[in-house]
Amino acid sequence: MHTVVRDDAENVTKALDVAGVDSVGCLAHMLQLSVKAGLESQRALDDTVAICRKIATHFRHSTLAKERLAEIQRADSDKKSPVVQQDAGQTCWNSTFCVVQRLIEQKKAVIAYWAEHDLLAALTKHQWELMDRLVAVLEPFEKITPQISSDDATLADVIPVVTALQMTLEQHDNDSGVQTMKSVLLSNIKDRFADMYDQPLFVVATVVDPRYKLKFFSEAQQQSATELLIAEVRRIAVLAATEGTSNGELPTTKKRPRLEAASKVSGVMQEIVSRGAHTGGAETTVSDKAEDQVWLYLAQPNIPLSESPTVWWRDNWRLYPQVAAVARRFLSAPATSVPNERLFSSADRQNLLLPDCAGMLLFIRQNIKFD
Repeated sequence: MHTVVRDDAENVTKALDVAGVDSVGCLAHMLQLSVKAGLESQRALDDTVAICRKIATHFRHSTLAKERLAEIQRADSDKKSPVVQQDAGQTCWNSTFCVVQRLIEQKKAVIAYWAEHDLLAALTKHQWELMDRLVAVLEPFEKITPQISSDDATLADVIPVVTALQMTLEQHDNDSGVQTMKSVLLSNIKDRFADMYDQPLFVVATVVDPRYKLKFFSEAQQQSATELLIAEVRRIAVLAATEGTSNGELPTTKKRPRLEAASKVSGVMQEIVSRGAHTGGAETTVSDKAEDQVWLYLAQPNIPLSESPTVWWRDNWRLYPQVAAVARRFLSAPATSVPNERLFSSADRQNLLLPDCAGMLLFIRQNIKFD
């Protein structure tokens, strides 16, 4: 077992530590906790979100209110707008964002309904403005979520995504009224990921991802990251020779387009990877085959962010077989526990089957390929 991706529950973390198993926190869950801390840090925002939840609950629980809102929407536009979404609380990390965003989209209809029926809770002009700025701050998190929760997202995404989010939050773009929330959110993320550059698991995973390599490291960090990769290549080469394991060839997979986060975060990541190529290894005298392969791999241009790193390694592993063996190991761990949670949800629907049958059906469901 290489590593276990877990949530931040104290009992789970302690159990894995006692068992001597390497583990890392779920990226999505850690970002959720940071967002929650930011929302709770500012009383005005907390009160505004509470009113949004009351309004959403009113429309979700009253059929008459829902029908009247739909009538107002149809009178205002030919397009049918979605019903106001109710906050799922702790069950969905971005549900608060969705509630606020949906209310903003239906602002005119909600205000018209309120003028007729006098809602129990109403939003002031200042609170509507706060909602606009809140959505602007949280939108990068919403946009990046599908990418880090996809089946092919790996621990290599942690350093690039966190770095891009930090740089996005450090920009001062019309954040009047939400500075406290934004500052707490940024500080919380920095605290939670303070040691990510010191963890070999994250560092090596990022370097063996042909989209990122050394782009997200400073000059001093680049040297350290390269040394870590060389050491890992040598270690796995020794293990392979001792245990007679296979080379670095990756299994054949169908190429799937990666989800693009059309947001400020994706723009920041693209700007970073577009900087001048790292050529430090071109003039370095190599000492052995392992180091030679690492420098040759790093000297190649990065692939586009939209391409799959596992597909690239499948097609190029013969060029750098020892580095590919490291990539096979480090790119196997997902960035979040979301894929596992999806699998658990599927398993729950198979609870009437015998365990062996349910297991086989889930295996087929996860691995079958359709044209």
